[in-house]
Amino acid sequence: MNDTRSIWLGTAPHFAGPRAPYSGHYDIVIVGGGIVGISTAFALRHSGLKIAVVEARKLLGDVTGHTTGKLTSQHGLIYDHIINTFGIDAARKYADMNQFVVEEVGKIASEESIDCDYVRDEAYVYAMTDETAEKIGKELSACLELGLPVSIGEPDLPYAVKAALKFENQARYHPVKFLLGLADRIEGKVELFENTRVIEIEENDDGCAVRTEIGELAADKVVVATNYPIYDSGLFVAKIAPYKSYAVAVDIARPMPSGMYITEDEPLRSLRRQQFENREVQIIGGGHHKVGQEEDTAMCFSELLRWADDNFEVKTLLFKWSTQDNWSADRLPYIGKSPNRERIFVATGFGGWGMTTGIASGKILSDAILGKENAWASAVDPGRLPLAAVPAIAKENLNAAKHLIGDRILRAQSPEFAGIPMGDAAIVQMQDERVAVYRDHDGQVHAVTSSCMHWGCELRWNSAETTWDCPCHGSRFGIEGDVLHGPAVMPLEKRIVDDTK
Repeated sequence: MNDTRSIWLGTAPHFAGPRAPYSGHYDIVIVGGGIVGISTAFALRHSGLKIAVVEARKLLGDVTGHTTGKLTSQHGLIYDHIINTFGIDAARKYADMNQFVVEEVGKIASEESIDCDYVRDEAYVYAMTDETAEKIGKELSACLELGLPVSIGEPDLPYAVKAALKFENQARYHPVKFLLGLADRIEGKVELFENTRVIEIEENDDGCAVRTEIGELAADKVVVATNYPIYDSGLFVAKIAPYKSYAVAVDIARPMPSGMYITEDEPLRSLRRQQFENREVQIIGGGHHKVGQEEDTAMCFSELLRWADDNFEVKTLLFKWSTQDNWSADRLPYIGKSPNRERIFVATGFGGWGMTTGIASGKILSDAILGKENAWASAVDPGRLPLAAVPAIAKENLNAAKHLIGDRILRAQSPEFAGIPMGDAAIVQMQDERVAVYRDHDGQVHAVTSSCMHWGCELRWNSAETTWDCPCHGSRFGIEGDVLHGPAVMPLEKRIVDDTK
């Protein structure tokens, strides 16, 4: 099974929007048609402003369409960390923000009659080791102090755990159906454009220029909602790190566990049920590594399926997919006005919990644009730099620097083209440049430049998804060089090679 389409994209209708115009003026241009972009546009729908959402590829087709779809304020063992790093006030704001979204999605789905499989459920975080079990106790105290609906839990799992926290009255849903419902409700109030890549944003005294592949839009204000910011005034390149994870949807022979689960230990495992056709299926997530820094990505799917079969007896593999998100050094997202800018706003660094923080971003950003006070905004201010995060920032930057400089020395490959098997790829030295070469299953060679168009890091082959991935900042490219994921905005250059020589 080579298809890596998610269960969400495989079971939702498709939005078919036009390309953006060659030129035009808008009050607000939202760059990115994922959960942040759609949520922000929905929050602004009655503002009277002229708004455009500009998506590089397909609406909701990237990170938003490849999640596990949990709506919960349970974000791993995070609240004790926030209290110790930022204080009780910031922790309470973060908790309130996420609890609000759990309720708000259900409220909107009901009021707007959006069929999105919204179901209340319990969410557990559990420990597999004594060390993590001790942290569970500290997290319980922190959550109770914040008024979160938490207690010691007894997981409904086919294997033993050391300890678990249970969050009551959380929810799960079909994220693509919900957000397509929002998109449908704002059509006519907001212009939605697909297949239009923004390549540059410039802030001026009197407005912003948003340059696309086909023309330039003028805007009073711009929201950068591209997961990894393609416009960076806040040194996000130094403050966030892109990580990849994997998921499968399967029919299982053993009883379906009640509740949603995630473990705090490695290997990471995430569990939840989902309605599919006339039955419930199990979604199992796992695997966790820096983008472009796993040599055998296909093995990540294999290991996840092996674990699923060992514990639940897999009958049928229905869907498999991967996603990526950005982890901030201090574990809180960055949502608000882009540092050192007056007209540009940003949301990033969700750390794998974008189903709540992405929707909360819509409220925070719309309030900022309209000049309204927001109770949560100070906790996720993009301009913050706590001293406690400095060591993590330094570590991530050393990692990026290693791949920016060292890969070109340590990973030199120069096989003859004939030595590249069908279905495989390699970096090949060709005269004065290195070329990324893939030979497809028909024997045809696809060759592109091997340096990422963002900062020039050498790309790595992703065998599970047949892509070239950047180990520095997470950009991904197709075999013909097309941009699949930013922060890169320009495609790789194609190269013509003669593999008979």
